[in-house]
Amino acid sequence: MKKDQVPVFAVTGWEFHNIKEHDAMVMKLHFAKPPATPDSKQLETPVLSFTSVQLSALISSLQAKLTDLQKTEGGLH
Repeated sequence: MKKDQVPVFAVTGWEFHNIKEHDAMVMKLHFAKPPATPDSKQLETPVLSFTSVQLSALISSLQAKLTDLQKTEGGLH
């Protein structure tokens, strides 16, 4: 499938909660189906759980992508 044929769901919000007794964090993303408009119905992902080790790896990966985006124009590679 070509890049321009992949549906992209715009993230419109998120919720995070720590579950200290499990050394974990749970997350839910809010999103809109394409094409996203200001009046789009807001949908939610299932609740996702990350251990502190997974969360640390995710943060590192996101930081690397953000750094890459800030170095280039256009955003998508």
